[in-house]
Amino acid sequence: MENNLNLEEGLIPNSNTANRTGGLLFNNILDLRIYEFFFIIIYLLIFIFFIKYFIKNYTKFKNQIYFLITYHFVFVIFAYIYSLLYVNDVDTFFQSGFLFEIARDDIHGANDNIIMLNNILIYFFNLHYFTIFIFLGFFSSIGLILLYVSFNELLKNYDINKNSLLLLFLFPSWHFFSSFPGKDSIILFSIGLFYFILFKKKFFYLILPISLMYFVRPHIMYLTLIITLIAFANNFLIEKIKNKTSYIIFLILLTCAIFYLIKLFLPSYFEFLYYFFEKGVILRNYSSEFSGWYETSNNILTNSILYVVYPIFDFSSLQRIIISVENCLICFVTILAIIKFEKKLFLDLIKKREILFGIVFFLFGIVILSNFSANIGINSRQKWMLMPSLLIFLAPLITKSKNYK
Repeated sequence: MENNLNLEEGLIPNSNTANRTGGLLFNNILDLRIYEFFFIIIYLLIFIFFIKYFIKNYTKFKNQIYFLITYHFVFVIFAYIYSLLYVNDVDTFFQSGFLFEIARDDIHGANDNIIMLNNILIYFFNLHYFTIFIFLGFFSSIGLILLYVSFNELLKNYDINKNSLLLLFLFPSWHFFSSFPGKDSIILFSIGLFYFILFKKKFFYLILPISLMYFVRPHIMYLTLIITLIAFANNFLIEKIKNKTSYIIFLILLTCAIFYLIKLFLPSYFEFLYYFFEKGVILRNYSSEFSGWYETSNNILTNSILYVVYPIFDFSSLQRIIISVENCLICFVTILAIIKFEKKLFLDLIKKREILFGIVFFLFGIVILSNFSANIGINSRQKWMLMPSLLIFLAPLITKSKNYK
């Protein structure tokens, strides 16, 4: 066990040429100092205290919460080992955080935000690579817990079996990609917190998850904010306006108002939206000649479906096999929901603003992200920002609660 941070042996501060990627070296990255050993113990005690306190309010989910945490941390360890051996963004963020010891004023963008986060954890909290993994691993597991409890509470009128719902939270790739100390773990925590605040109806605190989304994925923050406004406006219009024609007119006016505000305050972003599909074609074909990319067309529906369920029968590697099996399960659950579709149940679901938010967030998000990416690795990772919002909508449809009338 080491007492000092020994990165200087392999990395030179503020030297761009010293930044290695493709798996960090074991002789540096496996160092664990006495300070960090105690840090992990104290942090673990705080985490356990939080979970105990949380479970007091949701005793009926006790076993599911403990299982979900344990299951997720198995993937945290897998992700840590994987990051030591293979090319990934996490070691780049960590090394860049170490190299930029002096804070820069020109930092911008989500990647640079993660680099600055690593810089703070390294120099302010004096943490090493493994400890940072554990630190952010706690946050992603809390995001899962918040999502699971929120979904159960939001769907309690449909008498959905909590163990059946738990199965929808066990997709391996979701846990694996959100285990890395980067954007995916933070976005999972943000989405879990967002749904939990919606369920608790403490709407003022939505600023917390929205701010975190802006920190790691600004485009998702903008999408979340706009759809939240639409969901709340829809709920208001349903209550106040009975005439369908007036309802549609108000929604159209609201949409126009949103675009006007974007053009007024974010003119460059409005231009980006105006040429949305043209720019998407260029980026989708950015590296199509290399492996890991798939062919797309200008068909929005086809691109969206491929984004969610491609690949289905790819046996080229263990990772592709797992993702293919998951995509087959997603197809099966979706088809089952279509077969069991009931208009009355559907209309009842979309009256709940949380579920309406979820389905609109998923649909808009898929259209946006599928238009700009045709990379299997990126899609398999980023789609889990959106999939929970689909699952909360499908769960009541596939279970067909006996208590629902």
